[in-house]
Amino acid sequence: MSQGRASKASRLVRCLDGLPARTKCSTADAAAAAGGKVLEATSIGAVLVTRSEQGMTLVQRDEEPLHFRERSSEVFDVSGAGDTRPGIVLGRDPKRRDRLPVALVGRVNCRVDADAGAIEVGDLLTTSPRPGHAMKAHDPARAFARSGIAEAARTAGGTIAHQNSTGTVKLDLGGAVLGHWEVLRPIVEADRLINVPVAKHHSISRLTLAMKNLMGVIGGNRRRLHHNIAESLSDIASVIHSDLTVVDATRILTANGPQGGRLQDVRKLDTLIASPDIVAADAYASTLFGLSPEQVPTVVAAARRGLGVMDLKQVRMV
Repeated sequence: MSQGRASKASRLVRCLDGLPARTKCSTADAAAAAGGKVLEATSIGAVLVTRSEQGMTLVQRDEEPLHFRERSSEVFDVSGAGDTRPGIVLGRDPKRRDRLPVALVGRVNCRVDADAGAIEVGDLLTTSPRPGHAMKAHDPARAFARSGIAEAARTAGGTIAHQNSTGTVKLDLGGAVLGHWEVLRPIVEADRLINVPVAKHHSISRLTLAMKNLMGVIGGNRRRLHHNIAESLSDIASVIHSDLTVVDATRILTANGPQGGRLQDVRKLDTLIASPDIVAADAYASTLFGLSPEQVPTVVAAARRGLGVMDLKQVRMV
């Protein structure tokens, strides 16, 4: 083993020292936190945390975690692939009966589904809607291109800005959770901000609406926000003001969001919600999912801070 690889392995072992080889993560947040600890201790770019029948979590450096439900009829632990050996194995302590070998670095055989895009060497993989298969995990630039949004923006004379393509400005958010943070330069320099979220289920924040959509205006280590998502989003909304919120509920994803949804999880409502009050817009949008505003933590946290009106009886509908 090279000196560099041995050093990386040593840091990783120290990070997980004292933990059982099979660490139980009972919630999506716990899985994201566990993966985050591994990323902080090493230079690897992503960690896939499996939670048996509860699904899996892909934790990427400087990206928000992606959570997926498990759909296979059987669940297996994988330590290496075929006749190849994993690069690092923990849990070989003969004195501990509850410790089992778990491969942290190595090759893993899996079936892949290329319907969502051709897969090349070096691509990150994530779970596919097709049971028992993986598919390519897309980066923002490719996602905009494949969806047609990039071409539509160019045709209209606009440009696409995301965390990998534009500069940032460090702002003092001065919030309950967030302090100084990198915010996309176009957002900071804009005269007006129109917030247009697509309404969908989210495994951590419960729903993705206008408040959750503001997470896209910041850079940096965004996975930290998930430890206290409602207050973190309220911190952002306190500084980044949406002059107009337009919630796209033409079709809504009712379950398995943000990226694990299936066609049967989609409902066609042909509805748009427009308001200068971001909290009121999210409060009304929550009712489309059969929820009351009080059941959505981001709405409750923002209303508590006076960022808008949560009580729909006080909102004038037109």
